Amino acid sequence: MRGRVKILVDMAMYVFMVYLLGYRAGSGLLRHGVYGCVLFGLFVFHHILNVRWYRGLGRGRYPLGRVLFVGTDMVLLGGMGLMAVSAVMMSGDVFPASPFTVTQRARDFHNLGTSWGFVLMGVHLGFHTRGFLRKVYRTVKETIFAYVYDLVFLLVLAAGIYCFFSSGIWRNMFLISNENMAFAPLKFYGECVMTTVGACQAVWVVTVLGRKIGGKRVERQGEG
Repeated sequence: MRGRVKILVDMAMYVFMVYLLGYRAGSGLLRHGVYGCVLFGLFVFHHILNVRWYRGLGRGRYPLGRVLFVGTDMVLLGGMGLMAVSAVMMSGDVFPASPFTVTQRARDFHNLGTSWGFVLMGVHLGFHTRGFLRKVYRTVKETIFAYVYDLVFLLVLAAGIYCFFSSGIWRNMFLISNENMAFAPLKFYGECVMTTVGACQAVWVVTVLGRKIGGKRVERQGEG
């Protein structure tokens, strides 16, 4: 039951995150603020559900894979924190009772936190989907579908990379203006999904390459 709740919470977080990324001036600021509060509540609940993971950080060894996973999660936590703090700094635009006055710096911090948070969320998901991609690859690698799988994998990865740049998310990551870019909501949401898929694939590729490089080092040490 706990596992199902975690999956539902994570799915809801992703849906709200993608929807909120698509906000543009004049498209409902109050709704954006309310949904942002819901996202923050889900984020807190997500960490409560995963409190055992934090308790285990001081135990066990830290091979490269675990270092990258924990490091990504810590940076993601910082990005989401920046997103939440900057949202509070901008709340004067949304909620009349807020004592804060909106500044351009708060807007920049918000764009920075949301864009980096979204991309790192995809990388985080990639660490959790490595087992699934490994299982699929092992299933097809000895069959006639192996080359088809490799081709489809590369095409989807290329599409994910293209959508990352086409969506303009990378611009917010480096505080480059998106104002002159045409915006179509459904196209943008599709690009976000493909960017996440591409991030998951990229993590898998890096994992495979890391194992191969690590294996070669072990062989060389053995020969020495």
